[in-house]
Amino acid sequence: MHAKLLTQEKKLHDAQARVFKSIDGDNWTSGDDSTVRADIEKLHSRMKSWAKVHALDAMTEMGELGPEDLVDFIMAVSQVAGAVNDSALHTLESFKSPRANKKSPAILLQALLAHNLYRDIVGRPFFAIDQQVNGANWELFQTLLRINEKEAHAWRSKMLRVLNTPLAENEVGKAAIDAFANHRRTICYHYAHSLYSSPMKHLLKPTATREEAEEVFKSLELIVQSAGELSGRLWSRKTSLSTQGLTELKDTPFKAGSKMLKAHALHKLYDEEDDRCDGFAVRVVVHPAVLGYGSSDGDDYKTARVWMKAEVLLVEPTGGKSGEEVEDDGILV
Repeated sequence: MHAKLLTQEKKLHDAQARVFKSIDGDNWTSGDDSTVRADIEKLHSRMKSWAKVHALDAMTEMGELGPEDLVDFIMAVSQVAGAVNDSALHTLESFKSPRANKKSPAILLQALLAHNLYRDIVGRPFFAIDQQVNGANWELFQTLLRINEKEAHAWRSKMLRVLNTPLAENEVGKAAIDAFANHRRTICYHYAHSLYSSPMKHLLKPTATREEAEEVFKSLELIVQSAGELSGRLWSRKTSLSTQGLTELKDTPFKAGSKMLKAHALHKLYDEEDDRCDGFAVRVVVHPAVLGYGSSDGDDYKTARVWMKAEVLLVEPTGGKSGEEVEDDGILV
């Protein structure tokens, strides 16, 4: 009997050891790079579908905005779209041009949603912990990075693993993990509300009833919750990530086969080797580039690899290119 108990205890101990060994690696969180890319693409597809369903049918349907709302909307759009003729108003009007009018609302809505989610949630390891963007944990992380990069990422990863792991050794631990998960969901819920009432709202189709409005919000919240879960998984890994949006990409001319840029489907390029848009400038960053750094062993944080290319709408910088039509305001159509 005693020998049987010892055998059972050993089996239990070995099973626990295997579980915690898997937690110590990166596989339990978000898998290898191919799994990470699939998760990012899944979020991208959900944002794109949501924008298509809920965006205005045309930019000219957007109601006239008051002075403050107009300034706020222009500032929001300027985070994802480059200026036309160095004029904010000209930029806004360009999206109402005959050829861009019906395509612009969904593109801008998707671009603003992706920009905000990656800036505030997916790109922030401590979004559910620190109340401020550069909170105490972020500042400590930056200090540790300056001292020992590998150990800093190990600390960040370990802390988030403990908070996000689905396993716990006792009921108190399980309760703490559940409490943190609920806290993260609450943060995402309030963030979804802030997005729903942000300048992005001017691109949404009007709703006839309160129930319809609640359905639109709920579908948005589900996407934000997914972004929160993805952030938790990604930052629980020893790998790190960064994003590149309009600020980083606005001066990067497009080139066929680019490792960083992917032309929007509206350009109708045949494949990655189609060079008809070579030399074109980035007009709108519909989805930021997502870059990964480091390994599951906590090494090589200097070399970036592309987890997802930036999806961009392009424009011919000077004049028209043979075979393409260009609006007077420079919008490629």
